[in-house]
Amino acid sequence: MALSRNQKYGLGAAVALTGAYFLARKDDSVSREPLTFEKGGKTYFGSSPSMIGLNAQPGTSGFHPSGATFSTWAQVAGDQAARVIKIAPTRSEFAEASSVPQEWIRVPAQGRPYSGIPYSGDYDPSLPILRLSDKTETQVLSAVLSAIYAMRSAMTGTSPPAEPLVITSGAPAPGVPPEIAIAEYEFEGEDPRP
Repeated sequence: MALSRNQKYGLGAAVALTGAYFLARKDDSVSREPLTFEKGGKTYFGSSPSMIGLNAQPGTSGFHPSGATFSTWAQVAGDQAARVIKIAPTRSEFAEASSVPQEWIRVPAQGRPYSGIPYSGDYDPSLPILRLSDKTETQVLSAVLSAIYAMRSAMTGTSPPAEPLVITSGAPAPGVPPEIAIAEYEFEGEDPRP
């Protein structure tokens, strides 16, 4: 069933508000930088070599059709695990750059909502990385989607179209609505990545 234009805008607004809620919530378990360890000459995310699993590579990664990439990572601080997120615009946004590195979404400073959003013009890399503890996959991907909408809006001055994330690291977890994320093999649009 196809959604009307107004329904898509309404859905996009709802996703953005949900994500903004999760991004704005205060989390006492924030950290300045993710914990890392060295093994075999490589740097892994996490607090111990026994945590290589999800910490050695993104848990979920992909892109948004408006021109952004993302990845989610597991992070352990003390005995509490959380998900942390990186996003970036695609290379086409910066003609002089051969690639655009993903940056951590951070806890926004009071009164500066874009200070936690990479490539927004107000991004502050000294802020604590946003840690999403005890969140479902849908909630984490909603936070990714909201941050990408905020980044693209700040960069272009207009809201990006309400479209789902495209997962390139497999398929979305069971229960993730198709309005939030779809598998790459279900995507029929133009790939914005270089």
